[in-house]
Amino acid sequence: MSFDSHEHTEDAHITEDRILRKRMVEKRLKKMEAMKMEALPPIVIGPEKYDTAVVCWGSVFEPLKEAMEILGSRNTVLVACEQVYPLSEELWRIIKSPCRKIFVEGNATGQFSRVVRSQTGTGADELILKYNGFQFTVEELAAELGSLLGAKS
Repeated sequence: MSFDSHEHTEDAHITEDRILRKRMVEKRLKKMEAMKMEALPPIVIGPEKYDTAVVCWGSVFEPLKEAMEILGSRNTVLVACEQVYPLSEELWRIIKSPCRKIFVEGNATGQFSRVVRSQTGTGADELILKYNGFQFTVEELAAELGSLLGAKS
């Protein structure tokens, strides 16, 4: 079995130089560490102590925020991520906490939950997904989230 060993130099020329390959990979890893230091923290709305974290990203935020206001869940916090990668330290702290995690996403597979699980070892306990091409409505989210939160009690 063999693998493609092509790398590019800093001036975009292709090479198979193993020493250069190692140096370029290390350069990329160093950039990732710098990006982690500047990762945007999530918007967190809710009490300091909570039993459930409802995690979202992107256009789901506003309707979800409104749905949670309607539900008035006291022990639930909304965690809205403005950046999906790299994960911020604050998001790591929330994800690793012993609370129930509900991810709300506008796709069929829970893509962000999968990214979070791949990075932290912990992902969604529950998923609310919509993938018919339309945005979530406040009413849909209030109904689905209310059902999940009610089932917890």
